[in-house]
Amino acid sequence: MPLPTPQELDYLGYRMFAPCPALRRHVQNYWLIDCAEPLIASHSEYLHPDGGTSLVFNFGDPLRLNRQPQATGCLLGGPATHSAELQLTGRVRAVGIRFLPGMAYPFLQLPMDRLTEQQPFPAELNRQLPASQLLDQLAEEHSDAERVALIDAALLDALKRSPAIDRRVICSRQLIERSKGNLSMAALAERINCSQRQLERQYRAWVGLSPKQHARLARVGHARQQLKSAGELSLAETGYQAGYYDQAHFIREFKAVVGITPGNYRARRSQRLATTQ
Repeated sequence: MPLPTPQELDYLGYRMFAPCPALRRHVQNYWLIDCAEPLIASHSEYLHPDGGTSLVFNFGDPLRLNRQPQATGCLLGGPATHSAELQLTGRVRAVGIRFLPGMAYPFLQLPMDRLTEQQPFPAELNRQLPASQLLDQLAEEHSDAERVALIDAALLDALKRSPAIDRRVICSRQLIERSKGNLSMAALAERINCSQRQLERQYRAWVGLSPKQHARLARVGHARQQLKSAGELSLAETGYQAGYYDQAHFIREFKAVVGITPGNYRARRSQRLATTQ
């Protein structure tokens, strides 16, 4: 799951970087967190799903996801279907790679629907992407530019051994994102010239979700952005702009993904902004 915006994580020393040009079709971003002082009190950040996959190298104290402690070291986060609460306390120090939906497959060569939402990096995958070696390298004292260069080099090397990209999956992913999730599965399959059943099978293997699940995340993600920037728009108008023509459907689907209603999401965000100003 992607982290919140850099401005919201200033207290953690959060920095975000773009990969080299050859990797930008695969990687959304790299991020680094290095909190100058240990956090005495627990802080919560909310991670919202977008269909992507994350690889996290944690060198600090164990992170807690939905109140469950996560192992230190190298963690692989498969595509999620609902938001999660990340709890931070103590020494916070980590580096992450955020893959675009479907684009971790070439590096891992593992069907994405086999991944859980958070797990230790499987040892057998080190043959394709030497994550344990990269973990040791990133743990050393390096500048941000040096760490980015190390990640770029590891991913480029793994990419040389990767299978060809399935263009139908990439094209359908782009259509879902451009339509903000408002494209029927029948229309999607027709646009890429394949059956719905074939599309779903390939999409689950590459992305880890069905096209319909990804479209749902895209709709809710667009609605969240609208709630952040819609100003005085009513919740009904916000939902309509996100493609929901029925407010009950908007509230139900938003809550199923985010865990709270659109109104509560807007109120929580307003409260957070008020406390940081």
